[in-house]
Amino acid sequence: MELFKWIGLALAFVLWSFTVASSWAEDAPDSSQIFVRTIRAQGTGCQPGSVSTAISPDAKIFSLLFDRYEIRAGGSDPKVDKKTCEIDVEFSVPSGWSFTLSSADYRGFADVQAGATAFHEVLYTFDKFQNFAGTGVAPGFSSSSSKEFVPRPPVGRTGSFSFSAREFRGPLSQEYSIHNELPVQKLAWSPCDSSATKTLRISTALLARVLNAKSSARAMLSLDSVDGALNQSFGFQWRRCSVSAPAPGPVPPAAPAQAALVYRFFNGRDNLLTTDQNEGNRLGYRNQGTMFQVFTSAISSNSVPLYRCIDSSVNGRFLSRSADCEGSRFDGVLGYISSAPSSGLVPIARYTNISSRADRLTIPAPVPGDRGRYRYEGVQGYTLPPTAPR
Repeated sequence: MELFKWIGLALAFVLWSFTVASSWAEDAPDSSQIFVRTIRAQGTGCQPGSVSTAISPDAKIFSLLFDRYEIRAGGSDPKVDKKTCEIDVEFSVPSGWSFTLSSADYRGFADVQAGATAFHEVLYTFDKFQNFAGTGVAPGFSSSSSKEFVPRPPVGRTGSFSFSAREFRGPLSQEYSIHNELPVQKLAWSPCDSSATKTLRISTALLARVLNAKSSARAMLSLDSVDGALNQSFGFQWRRCSVSAPAPGPVPPAAPAQAALVYRFFNGRDNLLTTDQNEGNRLGYRNQGTMFQVFTSAISSNSVPLYRCIDSSVNGRFLSRSADCEGSRFDGVLGYISSAPSSGLVPIARYTNISSRADRLTIPAPVPGDRGRYRYEGVQGYTLPPTAPR
């Protein structure tokens, strides 16, 4: 009997905080005027009775412990599972100051075998837009029965966000520690208004899936705790409200270090799109030049993965936004693109050769419509143009 394959992932999420002077201001407010007032949690991963919260006597440390923030996929369970939890932390903040989360730390254990993957996603915001926890829909999926990736919640007209995502792909079995430094252009600042309280919303999502629909692999993912301390030497940044902030709006395109060129290789019937030139050379495909760039990580709430897939029936490669590769074989993540238009980004669309289903190609598409013998299938997203001529 074929043994079940398991993934185990335990996440401990630590928010550090407040006393460092930010790049926006040379000082910080009196720490005695800063404290946690309340903590509220809601969502499918933190239902009533399954999460406990605590605030220290000096109101400088807060923590949450989860009893049933766990998802399972595979075996007798669905091939895909996810849960979410929205955590609202209300702070008392001195008048005339704004703050933001500039770094976050995650610690835990990952045990992921080949054939399965797990995601941990976090959205930080001071907006009150509808988030995924209210509906039980995780940010990467459209519904409990769907494997389609969809855009994350939109940014409010007067708000902003910070977003981070991490994929754990097998095979691996190890304790891990992740430190995320959020670039200035991605920071979500609390509003400068007359209110003495500011609420930071931390929206978490756990996602796990078996990569092959016919596989008997199983996956389990759990989040154990969230902790925050207001007396550490890094984590939050401060600025005086008299200092103008970057205007809310779309996140600008990433710096070159955050993007990778996508090369097209062709063997006469099949297209290979890859960020590794050596891959095409190893397969004996001909290099057709650069097509576009992809982001190497999620850079905003609109970021979505672009998957590499192989249609075994025709031995043809293609790119898809669908996590299950539209029923074909999963071949990795090419990178991240934006689901929404933004300055500096170009649309990319998928085309299929009308005489050969193996010949499917994703390329920049400034104008929709068929191209010769290639049938236009629609825009897949928006990303950076190539830096070299195609």
